[in-house]
Amino acid sequence: MSTDMTVVESTAIEDHEEQAPDETRTHIDGYVTGLMQLYDQEQARAEELDRRAKAARDNAARIQKAIKVLRGEKLGDGGRPKKRSLTGTPGEMKRWNVSEDRLSDALKAFEQAGTSGLTQHSLQAALGSSKDTARKAILTLRQREKIRKAGLLPGTRNTPIYKLMPDGAGKTMTLRPHREPTD
Repeated sequence: MSTDMTVVESTAIEDHEEQAPDETRTHIDGYVTGLMQLYDQEQARAEELDRRAKAARDNAARIQKAIKVLRGEKLGDGGRPKKRSLTGTPGEMKRWNVSEDRLSDALKAFEQAGTSGLTQHSLQAALGSSKDTARKAILTLRQREKIRKAGLLPGTRNTPIYKLMPDGAGKTMTLRPHREPTD
């Protein structure tokens, strides 16, 4: 009897082992099928969102182009607006001038500085303006011969000091007449 029991028990275990993998495989296949469907849905949704995003970018580009055309701005290659340089081209920079009010303020600053003179940085601080405005004011006043470069700031290598031009009254230069060389 004991041997028959062993046979019955082993047969029941073998039957159970054969059924378990099939049932487990069926459950896993069901999960895989469900996940594949979910994946396909998400892919389709992502493709739709990409298509809508591209359409929105295209519409924004068309609107931007229409704005540029209505403003009369030039369009670059491919109908895209040309990019503008922040500093401008050398031709554009030449056309920019300091206002006469700023120039008179700069002259007053040089008068207040007296014999000590001003550097570009100190003029910038005195005017409360940008570096370019101070630089252009100095260039314009030098061209008009209102100020001169009087030397370099002590302790620096290349920082020039600008001062008012000396008053020309009573300081005229006499020229000697030109003499022909004698042979």
